[in-house]
Amino acid sequence: DKILEYVEQKCEFGGPDPGNPEPGIMQVFYENDKVVSVDFLCPCGCGSGCYTPVTDATKGETKTTRHWLFSRNKEGAVTLSPSIRYTGGCYAHFNIIDGKTKFAGDSGKK
Repeated sequence: DKILEYVEQKCEFGGPDPGNPEPGIMQVFYENDKVVSVDFLCPCGCGSGCYTPVTDATKGETKTTRHWLFSRNKEGAVTLSPSIRYTGGCYAHFNIIDGKTKFAGDSGKK
């Protein structure tokens, strides 16, 4: 089943292993009160983990070439930017905006 929405689970980077994320849970890893990475299951339903390094826009950081940008809306829902595109396996292509999954038209296609 596709995952259409994610809820944050706060985790300490380098702390106890929280295990694999459950469907609909985005593990958000903090180091010194700053978000450094997220982990969640691919929204296409294939079951693959999506570990993603991020820069924390909530702390005034800007996107780098090797990280996605992590931010939140006023209600605290998570956004990752830009889109995530897998070039193998399930070929998912999606955005997570305000905690909701938005699939691109080419998602699942080579």
